[in-house]
Amino acid sequence: MTFEEGFKQQWESLTNYLLSEMLKSGGKIDLGAIEQQLATEKKRWKLPGQYQYAWLEKLRNEHPEIAGEFEDALYAVKLEQVGPGDKSSSALVAGPALGGAAVGFGLTRLLNAAVLMTTVGTIGLGAIGAGVGVGLLKQKEAASAEKERNAYQNQLAEAGKTLLAIVKKADR
Repeated sequence: MTFEEGFKQQWESLTNYLLSEMLKSGGKIDLGAIEQQLATEKKRWKLPGQYQYAWLEKLRNEHPEIAGEFEDALYAVKLEQVGPGDKSSSALVAGPALGGAAVGFGLTRLLNAAVLMTTVGTIGLGAIGAGVGVGLLKQKEAASAEKERNAYQNQLAEAGKTLLAIVKKADR
């Protein structure tokens, strides 16, 4: 196995692990926790008995200057804070709720319904509108979290490219 192949396996594993941890967090990504997990994963290159350590030790033995460059670049990898995705707004819930209530009120008044039916129609369609609004809000929050995860994934991919460029020197 080449140094490049070994590194690619390790980096893919690290990236997949961090992304799965981000998915576990639900809609809100805690950069501090992810950075801590990244630091733990980077330490594996220094821990005897770990695959990453054995790989780096082999690189050190065969190409000490490349190994040094790799280690410097590896320990410099840091995720930059990504601005939260689109802000969710209570208007996504309130708008459909108020709209449903207005339609309910208008329809029951148009039909000259009794006060009780007007109240039931207004509240009923308002509740349905609120349900629609909550669904829209959840969709928007999920899309925002995915956008944030993708931004961190892109940062990890860029760091991987930088490290890979160093590692490729050893396989020449």
